[in-house]
Amino acid sequence: PQQQQQQQPRPGANASAPPSSSPPPGTVDTSRLEEAEEVARVKAQVNAQLEQTRKEDIASRKKTFKFLVLKWHPDKNGDNAELATQIFQFLQTQKDWYLKE
Repeated sequence: PQQQQQQQPRPGANASAPPSSSPPPGTVDTSRLEEAEEVARVKAQVNAQLEQTRKEDIASRKKTFKFLVLKWHPDKNGDNAELATQIFQFLQTQKDWYLKE
């Protein structure tokens, strides 16, 4: 019977090396914090726009809402799809109170 030999790692290859995208030792990765801050900032801007137009007639509010939904649709924001997705979902949660007649 043939026995399979275990493959030995090449010299210098370290299977447990961290991925190259991690920050250098001694630094803190703040990219997620910056993303969260940007999401919060954009949500505040969108919410302010909704609040400003809340007293307008229903046709005007529908137009504003449709504009915002199209602007923040993830398919229209390929360069920043994660942010667009979060803002789009936020808009969906605001729809009921904003479009209430």
